[in-house]
Amino acid sequence: MDINGRVWSEVTWNLVFTVIVIGFGSGFQHGYNTGVLNEIQNVTTTWIRNCEEPSSSIWENREVCDYTWMETTFIWAQIVSTFCLGGMMGRKYSLLFNNVFVLGGGALMFFSQWQQSYGMLIGGRFLIGIAAGIAAGITPMYLSEISPRSARGAIGTVYQLAITATILLSQILGLKSVMGTDELWPFLLAVTIIPGCVQLLSLPFCPDSPKHLYLDNDDSTRAKEALQWLRCRDNVSEDLQEYADEKDRETGLDETGQISTSDLLTKRKWRRPLIIAVMLMLAQQMSGINAIIFYSTDVFINAGLTQDTAQYATLGMGLANVLVTILSIAIVERFGRKTLLLAGLSGMLMCTAGLLMCLKLNQNADVDEQPSMVASLSVVMVVGFVAFFAIGPGPIPWFFVSELFTQRARPAANAVAVGVNWAANFLISWSFQPLSAWLGSNVFVMFAVLQVIFIVYIWRFVPETKDRTVLEILALFQ
Repeated sequence: MDINGRVWSEVTWNLVFTVIVIGFGSGFQHGYNTGVLNEIQNVTTTWIRNCEEPSSSIWENREVCDYTWMETTFIWAQIVSTFCLGGMMGRKYSLLFNNVFVLGGGALMFFSQWQQSYGMLIGGRFLIGIAAGIAAGITPMYLSEISPRSARGAIGTVYQLAITATILLSQILGLKSVMGTDELWPFLLAVTIIPGCVQLLSLPFCPDSPKHLYLDNDDSTRAKEALQWLRCRDNVSEDLQEYADEKDRETGLDETGQISTSDLLTKRKWRRPLIIAVMLMLAQQMSGINAIIFYSTDVFINAGLTQDTAQYATLGMGLANVLVTILSIAIVERFGRKTLLLAGLSGMLMCTAGLLMCLKLNQNADVDEQPSMVASLSVVMVVGFVAFFAIGPGPIPWFFVSELFTQRARPAANAVAVGVNWAANFLISWSFQPLSAWLGSNVFVMFAVLQVIFIVYIWRFVPETKDRTVLEILALFQ
């Protein structure tokens, strides 16, 4: 109780307001636009192949300008955009400017049906991908930098909560009984404009990152004012002293400018934290979560569920993801980052083995046999997999990267880590289907092996960062 009491005593209403505006306003673009096309794939693909494109000279091969193109442009836009804005404009103004891409992309997608232009639809997905990539690169840093040390993990988890909640929202709105129809899918894609407008109106009332103001802009006055607003008290000397200590260390090491990506790769003192950051992002994406989410309906059908039952089982999986992420917010400061990472990956390993067993039993069942027990068990294994993912491997890598680096190194480190995250996302989402067709259910053996590798790596090399300053964390590497 002492730990949780200390955590929540530091959380003020001003901080809650700022976290909601930043976390959910930006996380919406990441989560909602990741999940929304999965629900209307057949509807949009049919429309693309039948529409009359005014710029037909550009898009002559309609067979390739379909769902795969929309997913490709979205993911690659994210990879490229993660290296933009964070160090140039600061956290607050980067997110404000980012909504230009949100409004432009949402408008293009909305009007694409009216204009019968699938080029507009793909262009809109590209702009939304840029917005999602910038949000993923900046938001975890922003949340980490405004958080009191004792609540840094809980507040950092909010970004993952926003992603999971908006993926679930996209699944619900994408149902045919809601907005997943030939007439309403443009409105479904345009929903992304709403949080963009809300953030444009509300973020100006929030302060910029006090750490960014103090260490990057050398503006101690505005940093103090921002801290006083966020903490709702006049005495913020402890936070300012922490910033001053970090600044003295950077000055002593002759780190007077932003650390570049090449510095992270070539300087020994940054190499180990960077490898840890990259490995945690790979653990998040390559442990099998995207294969489960993207193709959960097919997994359920292969295990014996009907199409309708499988769709609702997928919604249940999304709800479990949201609920357990909320639980992670409550316990991350009590049990620590490393403990939850190991517990989550270990649980995922057990569920992967259980799911593989279910798929094998279903393959060996007679055609007329009703594998109701196997089907039920497969649902339990998939939901359990997602729940264990949401405990640690889902939320923790997003904010853990910010905890490993000083202020001047943080933008470049986040850009590299998030870029690797999106690249791994792309690799798994594109390779799972051909691998599944080639290996069948044995494809999950590959994920089990990767999970074992990540468990061993985290146990051996990843430090615990709970309730430690950046300088205390960096000292662990020395």
